[in-house]
Amino acid sequence: MTCLCKQYELQVDLVILSEPYKHLAGQPWETDVTTKAVIWACGNLPFQSAVNNGSAGFVAASVDGIRYYSCYAPPSLSIAEFTDFWID
Repeated sequence: MTCLCKQYELQVDLVILSEPYKHLAGQPWETDVTTKAVIWACGNLPFQSAVNNGSAGFVAASVDGIRYYSCYAPPSLSIAEFTDFWID
């Protein structure tokens, strides 16, 4: 709940998360296919567009004319897997 309380306290419009503890039903979330990379429009500005290319670990969204990205690479990846993750 710390994240939720802090975002209201700071009055932010967008939160970028990696590996969220849980997803809130009914909230404007954009996620990758694994739901580990998340962009949350939590303020007064809605998503203008979102891009989820079907790849694990990447999601992008536009808010107020600016493109934001969230990514998540599991810490369990080997060096070779991590390199392939960024190349793909």
